Amino acid sequence: MELLIKFAEFVVSLGVVVITCVTVTKAETGGGGSMGLGNLGGRASNTPVGQDRILKPLMLWCGVTFIYTSILMALPKENMGKAALTVPLFVLGMWFRQQIGERLGQWLGLSED
Repeated sequence: MELLIKFAEFVVSLGVVVITCVTVTKAETGGGGSMGLGNLGGRASNTPVGQDRILKPLMLWCGVTFIYTSILMALPKENMGKAALTVPLFVLGMWFRQQIGERLGQWLGLSED
């Protein structure tokens, strides 16, 4: 189990690095470049439409999964298997985070609906 979690953490950390490398910042699209490097490599002209729609949720999933695997690795080995059984709850929480947030807001009286 520990080896599987270490492998998952390694893969997710590589994913975070790759997503960070392909993300186009405002400085790269000409929105006030830092130190005169507004359009590095001409990426601003061929930026695909909707890239942020894919990369932002993917980065969210990778970041939360990395934190989750890091917490699992910090646990003692005898508790690691029990804690790893919470993966379905984690996946459901990530999948339905919007609906859960709306319901909690209504329940706590924080929403205007």
